[in-house]
Amino acid sequence: MAGGGASESLSHQLGLSKAGIKWPNDILVGSRKLVGILTEMNGTMEEINYIVLGIGINTHTTIEEVSEDLKDKIMSFAIASIDVDRKEAFAVILKALEDQYEKSMPRRL
Repeated sequence: MAGGGASESLSHQLGLSKAGIKWPNDILVGSRKLVGILTEMNGTMEEINYIVLGIGINTHTTIEEVSEDLKDKIMSFAIASIDVDRKEAFAVILKALEDQYEKSMPRRL
């Protein structure tokens, strides 16, 4: 759910075409990693007590800052020549996550 929301928002609203999910926890642009997602959950078969979600997004990393062995593996908005405001990106991704969450909830009559 988190990967789908983040991937969709990065592609459609923040200008990164070809962003896709590498199951289960990465978002790639082409073959290069842009986002890493980590989750932790506590619960039982009957209920979820909590879920912690961590999302790391390469926003302003330039190709000059990347070590030689990772240059063909790393993507960022800066490398893609897209100027993005971190707060805007955060808001867009949170909205996408909220939308995905709402879609997954049972409808109440």
